[in-house]
Amino acid sequence: MGKLSINISIILFLIVYNGCSKRMGNPAEPNTATTWAQVSSGLINNNITSLSASGTSLIAGCGSGAFLSTNNGASWSQIDSGLTNTNVWSLGAYEGYFFIGTSAGVFLSTDNGVSWHKASTDLDYFILSFGFSGPNIFVGTNAWNDQAGFFLSTDFGAHWSLRNTGLPMWASVFAIAVSGTNIFAGTNFGVYVSTNNGANWTAANTDLINTRINSLVVSGSNLFAGSDSGGAFLSTNSGASWTSVNSGLASDVIYSFAVVGADIFVGTGNGVYLSTNNGTNWVSVNDGFPKSPSKATTYLVANVLAVDDSSLFVGTGGGYVWRRLLNEMIIR
Repeated sequence: MGKLSINISIILFLIVYNGCSKRMGNPAEPNTATTWAQVSSGLINNNITSLSASGTSLIAGCGSGAFLSTNNGASWSQIDSGLTNTNVWSLGAYEGYFFIGTSAGVFLSTDNGVSWHKASTDLDYFILSFGFSGPNIFVGTNAWNDQAGFFLSTDFGAHWSLRNTGLPMWASVFAIAVSGTNIFAGTNFGVYVSTNNGANWTAANTDLINTRINSLVVSGSNLFAGSDSGGAFLSTNSGASWTSVNSGLASDVIYSFAVVGADIFVGTGNGVYLSTNNGTNWVSVNDGFPKSPSKATTYLVANVLAVDDSSLFVGTGGGYVWRRLLNEMIIR
């Protein structure tokens, strides 16, 4: 989903616009927003499963394909040329290249999403997450045939090798994070760590065993994990121990993280929150963010987050992307 780091727990919502029209400004001019602005023009109504920002390009993935914006989300165009599977579940950007993870393997673009080609014919699995380190590309997949799913490529996806020794049987890898020589995998059985590019894995510790981890992110020397029922967790020692960091959060379901310098945003089952003190406490940044149609006091699920130099983007159900300026939320 994932980010799903990509992390995937999909809940389809009917989006109800929550009385913020006077704050929104012209959708074609998202910079005029003083709170959250909906920036979804051109997106097909579908659940946003993944977002990735690189330079001036922003790509959104959903069940009906991939979409590109080069103007901060003011408009989107579908980018399916060469994409023979449009069931998109994860995205990655690395050294000027974009990667798409679908329900049938990895696709690669070398021209900012104008065209795609399947990276390899030997990886036809459900791609849930990406990770990058030097010449290495990692993907996490849905478990299949009694096997956990972690693969390594050293040639930009042309060939892949299965690297799951030590991962539990039936472990799906929802999130990948890289910190130095440590590779972390967030699975439905907790967090696992490898120090040899996935050749071998061990449980990071017993704190999060059998906890589904939707998302992982590295922020300086800190590692954050987002769970499906226990909220957010912080490790300051490469996963050897974990501390619950949920003060201020209004949801115990964590879908995604985004790091901006020393600050960190989190997408939850009840909107978006910000911590400027390594998770010691979180504050809501939901001014203008839409409410759930079924619960007037609950914000929409923030499935996926992406950040560029000036803005935070959030993908929600219904095929909507929302944008807010970073300097409205991070005040120095």
